[in-house]
Amino acid sequence: MSAPTAAPAKKKSKLKMPHLLFLMLGLILLMSLLTYIVPAGQFATDPETGALIGDEFHLLGHQTPVNIWQALNYILPGFMNSSYVISLLLISGGCVGVIMGTGGPLQAPGQGRIGPGSHRVHGNCHPWRLRRR
Repeated sequence: MSAPTAAPAKKKSKLKMPHLLFLMLGLILLMSLLTYIVPAGQFATDPETGALIGDEFHLLGHQTPVNIWQALNYILPGFMNSSYVISLLLISGGCVGVIMGTGGPLQAPGQGRIGPGSHRVHGNCHPWRLRRR
């Protein structure tokens, strides 16, 4: 019999995904640099309703660049202006995480990870099976 051969070791990639914060800051810096390159313009609006007219676009004739330092300083006011939306998303995401983690109303009674019959306990120790004596 021949000895079993070991599988070849996988080479680890030296490239790693950068942290999300660096990706977002990089995108902000890239977009602020693009304001110096891409010509500024605006869509025409309907004078009665104020709605945008999608097929009428004209260039402004002057650039409106955003300074890199200015773009970084807009992050905090942006968070402050959208704090209600951010808190709503964090709270609802936490609620969904708790519901999905416990099995919640998505499963039949007794089939979730927490609920009657899900733990092996004896006697009346289970919190859903407490009996009054």
